[in-house]
This record gives sequence, C-alpha cells and structure tokens, in this order.
Amino acid sequence: MDQYYSQVRHQVSSDLENGDVNCKVGLNSNSMKEVSVNGKTPQNISSSIVRKKSDPVLVSSNVRFQMLGYFLTNLQEVILGTKLGVLFPAIPLAIAADYYKLGRPWIFALSLLGLTPLAERVSFLTEQIAYFTGPTVGGLLNATCGNATELIIAILALYQNKIHVLKYSLLGSILSNLLLVLGTSLLCGGLANLKQEQRYDRKQADVNSLLLLLGLLCHMLPLMFRYAIGEGTSTDFSTLEMSRVSSIIMLIAYVAYIFFQLKTHRQLFDSQEEGDEEEEKAVIGFWSAFTWLAGMTIIIALLSEYVVGTIEAASDSWGISVSFLSIILLPIVGNAAEHAGSVIFAFKNKLDISLGVALGSATQISMFVVPLCVVVAWTMNIRMDLDFSLLETGSLAFTIIITAFTLQDGTSHYMKGLILFLCYIIKSWKANHSLDSLQLSCIYMWGLIPNKEWSTDQFMFFNSSVLHLNRNSGKESDNGAAANCVAIIFGVTGLVGREIARRLISKNKWKVYGVARRSESFPILSPNYCFISCDLLNPHETEKKLSMVQDVTHMFWVTWTSEFPLDSRECCEQNEAMMSNALNVILAKSEALKHVSLQTGMKHYISLRGPFDVKEEFIYDEKCPRASEGYNFYYVLEDLLKKRLAGKVAWSVLRPGLLMGSSSRTLYNIMGCLAIYGAICRHLNLPFVFGGTRECWEEVCIDGSDARLVAEQHIWAATDDEISSTDGQAFNAINGPSFTWKEIWPVLGKKFGAEVPEEMFSDDFWFAKAMGDKKKVWQEIVVKESLLHTEMEDLANWEFLDILFRCPMKMLGSRGKADRLGFTMRFKTLESILYWVDSMREEKIIPF
Repeated sequence: MDQYYSQVRHQVSSDLENGDVNCKVGLNSNSMKEVSVNGKTPQNISSSIVRKKSDPVLVSSNVRFQMLGYFLTNLQEVILGTKLGVLFPAIPLAIAADYYKLGRPWIFALSLLGLTPLAERVSFLTEQIAYFTGPTVGGLLNATCGNATELIIAILALYQNKIHVLKYSLLGSILSNLLLVLGTSLLCGGLANLKQEQRYDRKQADVNSLLLLLGLLCHMLPLMFRYAIGEGTSTDFSTLEMSRVSSIIMLIAYVAYIFFQLKTHRQLFDSQEEGDEEEEKAVIGFWSAFTWLAGMTIIIALLSEYVVGTIEAASDSWGISVSFLSIILLPIVGNAAEHAGSVIFAFKNKLDISLGVALGSATQISMFVVPLCVVVAWTMNIRMDLDFSLLETGSLAFTIIITAFTLQDGTSHYMKGLILFLCYIIKSWKANHSLDSLQLSCIYMWGLIPNKEWSTDQFMFFNSSVLHLNRNSGKESDNGAAANCVAIIFGVTGLVGREIARRLISKNKWKVYGVARRSESFPILSPNYCFISCDLLNPHETEKKLSMVQDVTHMFWVTWTSEFPLDSRECCEQNEAMMSNALNVILAKSEALKHVSLQTGMKHYISLRGPFDVKEEFIYDEKCPRASEGYNFYYVLEDLLKKRLAGKVAWSVLRPGLLMGSSSRTLYNIMGCLAIYGAICRHLNLPFVFGGTRECWEEVCIDGSDARLVAEQHIWAATDDEISSTDGQAFNAINGPSFTWKEIWPVLGKKFGAEVPEEMFSDDFWFAKAMGDKKKVWQEIVVKESLLHTEMEDLANWEFLDILFRCPMKMLGSRGKADRLGFTMRFKTLESILYWVDSMREEKIIPF
C-alpha cells in the first residue's frame, strides 16, 4: 500500500509539472490527504476568498506541446487565478513610470496597486509549496512569509535609512490588524448573524494576546529608561543596547510560538478548518511554485523600493502626511486580500478564522518583523531601536489592551466590532487631520508634517492646537524648570538648523518649531517638536501657517535662498523678502519674543566681486567694516533686523567660516563634496587628487566651522542675558585651530578608502571637469551600497569646490570676542571632518 501511495504522489507531481491540471488518478479520501495541506494558517484560508476556480478547458484543449501547456497552466493558476488580477498591469506601468522619469507620485500610486495582488499571490504560492513539504515545514513557511510584503518594505526602508517610514508602517500594520480588520470582521459578522450567538475559541486569542503584551513590554522598557534617566549620548546608547537584547528575546519567543503552534498545541490552531466541505490539492508543482515565488519576491522588492523612495514626493504632491501614508495606506495594501477574506468568513460565522487573521498578523509583525528589523539594522550599523516615542507606544498599549478586553469572554456581537472600528477611524483621522486639542497628541504621535496643500482651517487649527498644547505643557519638568522657552528655527533641515533643534529638544524647558520648505529627510520624533513646511517667499502662505504660532521666545534664522547668484541684486531682494515675511508674522503674534539669532558668514568681510589683494593677509574680527563693493545679502539681513528690532528685541549675528555638517541636500556643503569625490575615486580606482592653487594647498586660507559648534554658539548668544543687546551683537563662529589641506588630504583619502598618490597636489585638476559626468557612477554607488536616494547635485557642488580651492583671498577670522565673553567650545577641523563623515555614513547618505 505504501508503494502504491508513493506511485500516486509521483504521478500527481509529474502531471502537475507537465501542465496536466485535469489529471485523474485513483485517489480515495485517505490518499488525498497525502498531498493536501494540514494545518493551513488563517491567513491562507482568508486569502483564498479572492481566488478564482480554474477552468481546465482554457489550457487543455488544442495544446500540442507539453512545455506550452505547462506555461499556460502556470499562467492561468498564478496570474488569472485571483480576482485581484486586474491590478497586475500596474506593475509594468510602475516600472515604465520609473524608467521614463514620470512624476514620483505616479510611481508611488502604481507601485501600491501592483503590490496588492502580489501580496495575495505570495500567500497562494507558499500554500502550494506547503502541499509538498508537509504540514510542519509548510506551517513554518506560512508563519514566516505571511507578512512578506511588510517585511520587504521594512528592510528596504532600513537600507534607505528611512527609520520613520519603517516604524510608522510597522506600527500601522499592528493597529490595522487589531482595530480595522478585527473590528470590521466582528461588526459585519455581528450584523449578519443577529439571531445567532457568535462564539470562538478563546485559547488561540489568549496566546496571541500574551505575545502582544510581551512585545509591548519590550517597546516600553527603552522608552521608560530614557524618560527615567534623561536625554544624552549615554542614554541613547543604553536604549539601543536594551532594544537589541529585547529584540533577540522577542525572536526567541516567536520561535517558541511557532513550535507551540505547529507541534505541541496544534489543535488550537487547526480548529478553524473543521467543517470544510472538500479537501483541496495543489494546482501547480513544487518547482513551479518555488520559481514563481522567487520571481514575485523580486518584483515585490522592486515595487517596495519605489514605494519607499517616492513616499515623500507623494506626500508633498497629494497634501497627505508621510505618517498617514505609512500608518494607514501601506498596511491596508499589504494585506488587502486577507482583510477581505476575514470579513467574509465573519459573515459566515467562522470567527476563529477571522481572529486568526487579525491576531496572527499582528503577532507576526510585533514579535517577528519588528525585532528582525532591529537585528538587521544592527548588522548594518544603523541605529534603530524599539523606542517608538511616548505617544506612539501609548497608542499601541491602549490598542492591545482594548483588543484583549474585547476578546475576553469568547463571544462576539456587532457592538464590539463597532467600538474597535471607531477606534481605528479616530486614529486614522488624527493621522492626517485635526479636530480638537486632544487630537494634537496624535499629530505629535504620528510625527505629522503640515503640508502646503492643507486648507486654511486645517492650518489654523494645527497652529492653535500646538499653541494650546505648549501652553498647557509648561509644567514643572524633571529638573524643576518650567517649559517657558519656545524656539522657531527657520532652515531646520540645514546643517546648523538641525543641530540647533536637536540640542534645544534635549533640554527639558524648550519647545521647538522647525520651519523649512522641503520635508525632513530625518524627522525629529519628539512631543516637544513640531515641523512646519512653508515657502517663506509666499507671504500669504507664511501668514497662514505661522499666524497661530504665538508663543515664540527665540527665533533662529539659518536659512537663505540661492535661486540667483550670491552677488546679485535679485538674491538680496529674495532673502530680504523671506525674512521680512517671517518677521511680519512673528513680531505681530509672539509678544514674548526675546531674541533673534541670524547666521551669515565670513563673506561679510570681503567683496564677492573683488578686487582681491592676494598678498594681503588679514585676520578679520567683528569690528572690521563691510566691503564697499558689490551686493551681499548678509548686509541686507542685518540691516533688516536692526531696523525692525532696534530698541525692542535683542538680536545677534553669527559668522561661521567653512561649514561642516551632515545633510542630504545642501548647496554649499564641503562634506558632501569631499565624501562623494572620495566614494567615486574608490569605486573607479581613481587617485584622490587635490586640485587647486599651491597657496590653498600649503597655507592656512580659511577657517573651519563645525555645525555642532555653530549651533551651540547660536544658543549661547540667544540665551545669555549678559551679552544680549537690542543693538545687536556680532560673533565669528569658527573652530579655532587653523589647518591646511596638505595636512588633511592624505587622512581623508585613507578615510574614504581611496588611492592616495605620492603627489596629491595638481594645479591642473578641476573637480567640475573630472566629476561633472559622474552622475551615473554615483547612482551605481547608491544602489550598490543601499544608500538614501540622492542625486549627486544634492550633495556635491563641484564649481563650489573649485572656487574654494582656488580662492585668491584668504578668509580668516578671530574668535577673540566669543572667547572673551565666555564661549570656549573648540574643535580641530580634521576631527570635525572625520566626525561628520561617520555621521553621514550612519545616516546612509554616503557609503562606508
């Protein structure tokens, strides 16, 4: 008999691989179980709702060649075997849209549509493989691939260092399963079965609830540790280490759960299959399913990369926050088929399957995908932890507790489903809209970014709610100080603006508004921080978005526009208009304003148009007069502050030298230029050559200014009452110790892993000429190293580098005034450069 069964299995497998889907072999009910799946997961059963029955006539008639029949059989079962197949054309359209550089929002939308049927087909193909691998291996495969789409999106978000998208999408997936899927299923099931008592097995729900509570504990420990100890570098490190240990424990718990599910207590999870009218069997062969699964996984990875890379562009274009797209839209797309199936089975009063889908998916995300991402990030030297911030973790906690209470008695009715569904509606509404001051907590929780497409009412409420929260949160902090300092930073995404924000937020008494035209590449997630996207050249938009920010005490201006040449009248006019529009609102609305801090630069002391005295060597201090020739928007901004603030509000101006910091988009960033040049030299095995004049190579020609130092000096000048003046104070903001490129260059080459020739200096080498045609090379590096998606011009300005290394005039400043008044922070410029190289590597902006 065993030999007979072996022959039957061989015949079935052979016929399937040859495309004979209408084969008839002598199988009785017992032998059929040999090729059927035992212990299918609820996700598989739920996804089967959207599948279509095969019609063998389509491929069995007039098929003369076995290979053609094999291909048509697979095509019918895999591509045409789902009701979601109408969305498959979105896949080639998304690829074409990316190839022809169409609008990035179109790429995002088409990729989402393409992912919807792919997610269901992965479930189908893992089920087909499970028919041949047996129940244990098949169950393990289903348990690890049930949320394949979310896992792939998460890993790609890691590679692009979009930790905020990753955390939002995973959190959204858990909330979606526990509130939307389960709530809708219980609501629809209760309405469809009003005259019947709906019951389910509590044992499975209890196990999943315990695992979710364990995951919640692991999320809360780093958060509670950070709030107990306070902010700081040591706290960040300890939180990261705690998260990594907790993630390993969560993965161990998930492995134990799989063993529990597939071996020791399998009957708890198989109960939902009772009552099936007929046994199912595989419709394609093992190797066919494996090949299709591998191919679809590659396509999912491609579309997921499109989604992650274009989500910010879609957010800006559609007027929808990144958090809403990540928390609400991505989870729904990833599990659309399972969600639909869960509701249909609830209609049929099969709640065990519906609960298995919702709780099983939530458990898999919480206990497998989230900790796996932390471990993978660890191997990639990316600092991802389990600290989802206070309000995010609180939201997750309430969701798990509400779900556990809902499922505690083993019975269901539509009211339970309605409550869960309404909880989800509230959270999804809060993620992109605001109705009252209580909902502002969810704006902070989701890291909501106001968008320029919002209506006036939305902006008015947003700003008034921020004001309300800030005023009511001015309680005694941990150190006893009242939260009575509110900063607004114009240019918060720049080199210095981001450092100012980070430092102020780490202080208990500060609330911070960050303003910039473009969205943040690395959002600051803190309840004390609010980002506002605003085009300051538009007076109407500026008025609309800033009019309710009425509690500002300190204003930091570290932004400028570069549409026109720096030495042009148009540049002066535009920068003056930007600051004037902002001051019009802030001075009118913020009665508590104490100080305005402006950042310009060492070009304050020279004429941008010359003439240059190359023999002159002069150390500029703050008393040096302005250069008399040419336009300089630095003068315009200082004059504007003097005119608007004199005698009313204290102000200061900082003049840094060569700024060094980390940013994914800065026009004049020496760090971006050097890093890309080094990366390309290493990638193409080119010599790491310095191109410029002999004087710039061997002599001290310019001062370095570390963004950390400049940020601290901004805060010092703005908050030290002893130096504050309504007549204005000017300070040079420079590192201190001088440097030469001849000393730094070989260390840089070694840091980048590039070839450093014996003769590093060349006066014939021009960066614009040598690197101008290397855009495709940089894109190859970005793809190969899985970096944050940037264009070469976002980071490197080769003309700027050529001008810097061939400048005929030295720009050296004195920091005597700042030293004398008590600001003593100093950096060695080489150490600054090496620090920021490491920072840009950690943020996946440049390769290791």
